Amino acid sequence: AAASVAAAKQMALISEDKEEEAGGGGGGAAEKGSLLEEDDEVVVEDDDDMAEESLIQWPAHDAGPLAVFFHVFLFPAKLALHLTVLDVRLCKTPTKRDAFAASLACLGWLVALSLWMCSCCELLGDILGMSDAVIGITFSAVGTSLPNLIASMVVAQKGLGNMAVSNALGSNTFNIFIGLGVPWLMYTLTVGPYDALPAEDVVTPVLILLVTLASFITLLFFTDFTLGRVHGLIFTAIYVIFVVWAIRDD
Repeated sequence: AAASVAAAKQMALISEDKEEEAGGGGGGAAEKGSLLEEDDEVVVEDDDDMAEESLIQWPAHDAGPLAVFFHVFLFPAKLALHLTVLDVRLCKTPTKRDAFAASLACLGWLVALSLWMCSCCELLGDILGMSDAVIGITFSAVGTSLPNLIASMVVAQKGLGNMAVSNALGSNTFNIFIGLGVPWLMYTLTVGPYDALPAEDVVTPVLILLVTLASFITLLFFTDFTLGRVHGLIFTAIYVIFVVWAIRDD
């Protein structure tokens, strides 16, 4: 919802600038794509350029077979999301209440899918004979970080490199202080001290995390805070080495 509103505001500003340059500004009739804000309602008028597709809409006629395959394969999940989450992109007059309801529904799906993913990871660990710690830093970490990866790729392609880096660092900060802190706080308040996690399963990954973070900051400093393709290849290779080491060490 916030992204839609921001995009509409940007289009409105661009439209106003063009009108001023052409000398056509004033109290004329509102054009398509204009944005009207009221106390609790944000009205975005229809615009052909801003049309959004529904989740369950069949791919365009020029879509390839791969797009059709993924649409059919993911259709049950798309249908469930379509029926339970309000798509504010398709609302002609989205309100703050609509945005809040959509965000709350997304949060509910996130919690449910996270629990399901953890159960699948535990089952996969039992099948492969891998410890919970290794499953957590491999399969579980990849599953929870994929949305961050996609978000960073999107903003990086738009030229917002600072936002991509901040997203990566901020998400890890949230995972450490909130993702670990809140569950441990709730457990200690309701059950008691938690001592079921062996120290050897945590110390080494934490040290690797510290070394990696220090190396990243040092690299930024010596490259004048500029990252290139070589740096991306180096980080990818380091992660692959870390995963292979974690699996072999287990």
